[in-house]
Amino acid sequence: MLGGGLLFVAVMILFLWHRFGSTEAGMFQAAKAGQLVVPQGASAFDFYKRLKVGGVSPVTRDRLKREVIPLLSDAGGALLKKVYDGADLAEPEQEQLVRIYEFAADVDGQNSALLARRAYATAYRAAFKKADAEALALLREAFQSDSQWALPFRDVARLYARAGNYANAEYFYQQTLQLAPKWPLPALELGKLALDQKRLAEADLAFRRAIEADPTSAAPWSQLGFLYELQKRKVEAVAAYERGLELAGQKASPYFNADEIKARLAKIR
Repeated sequence: MLGGGLLFVAVMILFLWHRFGSTEAGMFQAAKAGQLVVPQGASAFDFYKRLKVGGVSPVTRDRLKREVIPLLSDAGGALLKKVYDGADLAEPEQEQLVRIYEFAADVDGQNSALLARRAYATAYRAAFKKADAEALALLREAFQSDSQWALPFRDVARLYARAGNYANAEYFYQQTLQLAPKWPLPALELGKLALDQKRLAEADLAFRRAIEADPTSAAPWSQLGFLYELQKRKVEAVAAYERGLELAGQKASPYFNADEIKARLAKIR
């Protein structure tokens, strides 16, 4: 009787330790608390790396796929949305993005979408540090893993544009737009590229394509205003600038500088 009671106590201690005190328990508790990859040293990712040293069981890996990867995908998706909207990620955000997809892709190494996003995150950080050759190689790895994901194609275009290789930049912008025809940002950037090269008709088409993709965006209207100024089309330039200001009052855009547009309007009126 005494032996049975001791065995029960021992089993309960082991159960409680496994559930609340083990590395695995710490990992799931941190993930549930939203500490997916930060703070470093106490995040779910750090617990995972310690757990991995001794091996991750199939049962634990399946639980990670069910419970943690959706959380990682949501957190990574929120950061990637900022990039889609035209914002630049700060360095701490870049590191979070890298760690999010390192964690997710390590848990599910057969998921091509996660592998693509891991490569993209590392490429984004490399491009920020001006390591363009490394970034290009990683971006190609990203769209080889997920050939229908437009974001890596757009970043390749930006790197070629930065290097002055406008033919390749234009090609990859066109590839981006084929994959994401409703995404205004690559159309806007393609138009700016054409405008820089004085290819005004192509710039006009690209800016109008950006407007069609997102009629609420102010940035394409400001670019049309610049274009019309170059062409000495004063009335149309004023109308484009005013439309941009109107839309900017409704929705902010990282590509629209209201003070600059107001100054240009004052100059040409």
